[in-house]
Amino acid sequence: FEDLPPAPWGARGTLRQSVTEWLSAGGPVTHVADGGRSDGALVGMLVHRLFQAARRPAEERDQRALVSALIRPEERATTLEIERVVDEALEIWNRLIRRPDVLAILEAADVSAEVPFSLRVNDGAPAVLRGTIDCLVVAREGLVTVVEFKTGAPRDDHQRQLDLYVRAARA
Repeated sequence: FEDLPPAPWGARGTLRQSVTEWLSAGGPVTHVADGGRSDGALVGMLVHRLFQAARRPAEERDQRALVSALIRPEERATTLEIERVVDEALEIWNRLIRRPDVLAILEAADVSAEVPFSLRVNDGAPAVLRGTIDCLVVAREGLVTVVEFKTGAPRDDHQRQLDLYVRAARA
């Protein structure tokens, strides 16, 4: 394969990394790892999937069944606390869908959750960034909204991350 010319998107010297890695490379780590537990990430992913799967599940029992069905087998294996994860995802989801701005977006749009992207940037050095937009909403009139939410404590790089996601959606 060494005799093949590099693909236009893979010029030699172009860094390929995730948005999170790229943002954190600019300075010290701004958060503390949770010891390898992925519960927080799983809660967030379930809320993302709820944006796509349901607008407003009617009863609590139905909500719990829906969230439980959205958990993939490999994700179930990452935690012993599925009930707590389901409870946290539902608490966040129910808080979000009570917001008038969120309801307005969801009622008039096509919603896609966990939308992967690659974005070529040249902010100091060329790089191809990979990421996943929590929720991408396309309204009937073509307006695109990036919905990005955090389930943990606010960090300085959250706004920069959102800006990159908007830039990727525009591209």
